[in-house]
Amino acid sequence: MIFPTKGMIFRKKYASDKEPIDTRTHKSFFLKKVSKSHFLVKNKAYIFNSQSFNINETSLKMKREVSSKYHKLARSIMISCLHRKKMLYEVIIIAFLRQ
Repeated sequence: MIFPTKGMIFRKKYASDKEPIDTRTHKSFFLKKVSKSHFLVKNKAYIFNSQSFNINETSLKMKREVSSKYHKLARSIMISCLHRKKMLYEVIIIAFLRQ
C-alpha cells in the first residue's frame, strides 16, 4: 500500500478508485520549455492544447463577444490542474488580458 506523502496527489480514475500521482517525478515534464504557439500538456485525465484555446480566444475577440466560454474553460482547467496552480493562473491571466 502506498501512503500519501508531500508532493503526491490523488486523481479519481473510477468512482471508487483513487490512484496516487507523484508530482515530483513529473515536475521535469511540466517545467520543460516548449514553444508558446504549441504547448501540449498530456495527462491520463486530460489533454490541454493552448493553441486551440488561443484560436477560440481570437475568434471571440474579433466578434467582440463576451462569452461564458472563458469561465467554463477556466473551471475545467482548474479541475484538471489543481496540482499545477501556477500554470492555471498563467493561462487564466493570459486569457483575460487578451479580451
